[in-house]
Amino acid sequence: MNDYNFREIRLEDREWIKARLAEDDDNSCERSFVTIFLYRKLYRAQAADIKGCCVFRCIFKTMNESVPYWTYYFPLGAGDKRGALEVMLELCRREQIPLHIEPIVARERQMLLDWFPGQFIIDSNRDFYDYVYSREKLAGLRGKKMQKKRNHIARFKDDEDWSYEPITRENLAETRFMAHSWICSREEKWNEDMENEFSVLEEAFANYEALGLKGGILRQHGDIVAFTMGEPLNSNTILIHFEKAFPEVHGAYPMINQQFIQHTAEGFEYVNREDDMGDVGLRKAKLSYYPELLLKKYAAETSEVVMADPVRDREAVKAMWEQCFGDSEDFIDFYIQNRMNELNMLVIYREGRAVSMASFLPADIQTSVGNLEGYYVYAVATLPEYQGQGLSSRLLDFAKRHWGKPLLLSPAAPDLRIFYAKRGFQPVYDRKLYVLQPARETEAAEPVLCPVSPADYKAVRDAKWQGPGYVAWLEQDIAYAMEHAAFQLGESLLLQEGDRRELVMYTVDGDTMRIVETTLELCRLPQLLPVLIRRFQAKYPEHPRMFNFEYRLPDGMVWLPESLKSTRLTRRGYFNLVLD
Repeated sequence: MNDYNFREIRLEDREWIKARLAEDDDNSCERSFVTIFLYRKLYRAQAADIKGCCVFRCIFKTMNESVPYWTYYFPLGAGDKRGALEVMLELCRREQIPLHIEPIVARERQMLLDWFPGQFIIDSNRDFYDYVYSREKLAGLRGKKMQKKRNHIARFKDDEDWSYEPITRENLAETRFMAHSWICSREEKWNEDMENEFSVLEEAFANYEALGLKGGILRQHGDIVAFTMGEPLNSNTILIHFEKAFPEVHGAYPMINQQFIQHTAEGFEYVNREDDMGDVGLRKAKLSYYPELLLKKYAAETSEVVMADPVRDREAVKAMWEQCFGDSEDFIDFYIQNRMNELNMLVIYREGRAVSMASFLPADIQTSVGNLEGYYVYAVATLPEYQGQGLSSRLLDFAKRHWGKPLLLSPAAPDLRIFYAKRGFQPVYDRKLYVLQPARETEAAEPVLCPVSPADYKAVRDAKWQGPGYVAWLEQDIAYAMEHAAFQLGESLLLQEGDRRELVMYTVDGDTMRIVETTLELCRLPQLLPVLIRRFQAKYPEHPRMFNFEYRLPDGMVWLPESLKSTRLTRRGYFNLVLD
């Protein structure tokens, strides 16, 4: 084959492709000739030899929701991967489509960052992480966590008329019949995904021996009640492709799982049981076996807007932050270390470096019809010499298209409200500033304050403000907000009053103490301030005396995608704890 000779995948390609896969020795479920061959018709899969690498491409997504375009695998094998990627880039340029590469593993992500900085948007989706288990754990099911699995298997074995045997030429047709019976029992739940899965399963039965598949069946009273199929994936991992059991047979699923691993996976260290495709029930079932690893995979696509890398782009991000916001180097380092990750900041490159940026942090906006999952937009900035080119607008427009979810932000300055309003953001939350004065102390019992965990903080916070217009944060976001308060010499505290629990978070900046957030009524803050002052002075006795006290609630603006334009957002909701 020459560089441009893509063709359909055939059984005759098995040895050539397996040799390239073995050179990489990866353990993601897509790095399997069986997987590629079984799905070749469904996704119009093709292969080519480019620069000594095996390159696959298929069609399983669309551009502009109507025009199909190729999705490529990362070049496989010991050949010239960078050269192969350059050929792939040229092919897509000729067709005037982005180069989309999926899936890629962590080391391949790093190659793209090193070889083509600023050219690929690289994202990840939890729905497609592989579940990788230790073979020993699945074979033995030892320990307290696996007690339920052992109980299910014991119930299956209560009926002693059972047996396990490998799938062979002699019982293959019977196993196939069981699969048809299993499908018939699902007729009322049948959908397109199940139809596709069945067509792939039929390919597996038709080519069982030629593909080198390994399988096992579980019998009860002589009838097959469960079967599974898999294959060696790499030097230390076996891959499970299919596992079916009649659900009315108690314990059949954990039993076939364990028996297959005990009889067929000897000599392997790990078992890959593929992803869960976002199915809630399947995710729960796979997590119940406590995987050793959730194998993270990425998708990459050529783009002007790309994800910032916390290591590679660190200095460029710091330079933007210093010039645009004037924050201290200590704070910028604190933010990058604790908040920035490989999937939550978008940047645009010019002349080999990031010159425009914006962070997008997960947040939920509650409405009367349910939660809207979206992103909080933070630290939108462009280096002064690149301003006026619309780069910030391009970052926001990309985020709208890429995620298609609500965007929430708090303008850093009043004049920015006009900027964001022109870009479709509507004001929803009003800014409020309360100047406080400590109350005179009385002989009343002093309130007892104690540190609070992120989980308890979230629970109290949610209970207080739950309802339409409330902006909820994940526990990890709460944890960061608490760390940020501590970084600013403050605390996050719990006030226990009988059965009631209240929160207060504060920071200190020079001679000003700021209440960041509290569940207490505003009228109670003056009585609490003397207690907070004493706590602070005991912790930082050398700090200058404080003279100013304030409580601020930020304003907020929201952009909604077209599908949610009719959603009403109440202005009486609660938006605070801005995660800056």
